[in-house]
Amino acid sequence: MAIGTLNILADSASSSGQITVVTGAGKSGLTYSSFTTHNATYRYVFEPDATKGIYDYARGIYQLTIAELTQQTGANRSLSLIGDDVEFMNAGTMGGANSTMTITGNGYNVNSYGLAG
Repeated sequence: MAIGTLNILADSASSSGQITVVTGAGKSGLTYSSFTTHNATYRYVFEPDATKGIYDYARGIYQLTIAELTQQTGANRSLSLIGDDVEFMNAGTMGGANSTMTITGNGYNVNSYGLAG
């Protein structure tokens, strides 16, 4: 089993730090990979810490629309909504071969006003 994204429910007050995602005996059976996830305001870069179950993170300002995220070519992209989202651009074709994009809505809405993509 691998950890490939985290759902951002609220922004961190700190621009860097650590987060414990798994504790106990189960943490040794997981694969920990580096990944980047976005919300409406920030980009979070997560790197596995030397201690299993913990990720180091860095937060940077990087506002990104769903359409812009779709055009990136990374293998695994994710976006966590922390409020309703309005898209004004057609998302187009997904960039990157064999790539995935996960949008976690957290009970919020995406309104694209009828755009395709």
